[in-house]
Amino acid sequence: MKTIGILGGMGPEASADVYLRIIQRSYRYAAQNMEAYPHILINNLPTPNIFQRPSRETGRYLGEQAHILEVAGAKAIGVACNSAHFFWPEMRAALSPEIWLVDMIDEVVLKVQQDGHNQIGLLSSSMSRPLYASAITDHACQITTLHPFEQEAVDRIISGILAGDRTPQLKAELQDLADNQVGRGAGCVILGCTDLPIILTQSDVSYPLYASNDVLAEVLFRFSLG
Repeated sequence: MKTIGILGGMGPEASADVYLRIIQRSYRYAAQNMEAYPHILINNLPTPNIFQRPSRETGRYLGEQAHILEVAGAKAIGVACNSAHFFWPEMRAALSPEIWLVDMIDEVVLKVQQDGHNQIGLLSSSMSRPLYASAITDHACQITTLHPFEQEAVDRIISGILAGDRTPQLKAELQDLADNQVGRGAGCVILGCTDLPIILTQSDVSYPLYASNDVLAEVLFRFSLG
């Protein structure tokens, strides 16, 4: 199996969730061969609130940390944070050409499009929303309107999750925002921040909910199989 890397810590629990989702996909192979679990390298950075730090220095730092995973042996690297994809060019430039740096945002939108959705709801940080909007347009789909006060609420919810808030009130507020996207015509909702699926899951809603964590885990797992 090929070695995969996770650049995480943004936030920490979301990164652990990506790791767990990869392991859960391995069970059907491990039942026959206990050595079938993938070789996973994790670089967990102490920068959970990265969506509040859009600086050139942050991009340089992420590139250096991605390179550490390459040196350690990772052949594909997934960044377990959508906002960090703001610095995707800096990270890509820090790696050798043969290393696959997964573009999680593009992979999520591609998955949604392949499932037949054209009108897409999106809840993400204010930092990653333009990245998703661009990817959605590139895939000939449409993004559903999110009012500025709603975006402020999403950013506040993300900060709350990072601070350990797991109250029913926070979950209800996030679900209301997702419901509003569907009410405006979205056929599905992307949770475009890897922290959001920690408190809101598919079992909570009746419409398709796409967790960026899960898409990243699937992509990395398939790569690890070779």
